[in-house]
Amino acid sequence: MAKENWFICFNMVFVDQRFTGSSFKVMGDFPGTAHNGEWAIVGGTGEFAYAHGVIAFKKTQQSERNARIELHVRAMCLSFLRPLLSLGDGSAIAKIGPWGKISADLLDIPTTPQRLERITIRHGVVIDSLAFSFIDKAGEPYNVGPWGGPRGDNKDTIELAASEIVKEVSGTVGVFAEDNVEYNAIASLTITTNVRTYGPFGETQSTPFSVPVQDNNNIVGFFACAGKYVEALGVYVRSPVST
Repeated sequence: MAKENWFICFNMVFVDQRFTGSSFKVMGDFPGTAHNGEWAIVGGTGEFAYAHGVIAFKKTQQSERNARIELHVRAMCLSFLRPLLSLGDGSAIAKIGPWGKISADLLDIPTTPQRLERITIRHGVVIDSLAFSFIDKAGEPYNVGPWGGPRGDNKDTIELAASEIVKEVSGTVGVFAEDNVEYNAIASLTITTNVRTYGPFGETQSTPFSVPVQDNNNIVGFFACAGKYVEALGVYVRSPVST
């Protein structure tokens, strides 16, 4: 070989709350004198099962014994509904997400939801707060939230009819600056049911996300990270058949 070259094979294991224990399997070449290049993602575990993609690396600092390398990860993987609880009627509940930035403990619901009845969104430039009502498997009503701050020039409430179910939650994630402080927040939200589309609420910007459900599945609740604004959002999905 004319130049020094290393073969790299390692697992990248995540420790943050959302992806704890999940991993990427990474393989590739690492020329000793190279300052940038790419490695392949050839598999994964946990939330990243069946992952494939590319990690671009760039050497940002070099000393005689050590180097600092910046990684940019681009990956695709299959996403499976993982039932959390059977409702006893042949259906099951799965938890998906969240999308956005998690800066604190997640806010969650007190019991297992079976049907979503009402959603209240306070918004301005971004989503300031989210509140909702649901019925649990015993038929008891619960009111949750508001999660987030009391600001927002607009307040919209979605009252779901008896035959109306939520089929998709979509929106965008962005950075909002206020008083020289930057906040990561859910910038906009759109709620789509089997009857109509509500929104978008907030201002569409930056990175989009979408949580559509198929067939007879429907979204029955939320969990979130929120402080001054709603920073991250996930959903509970009810599946009509346990898997």
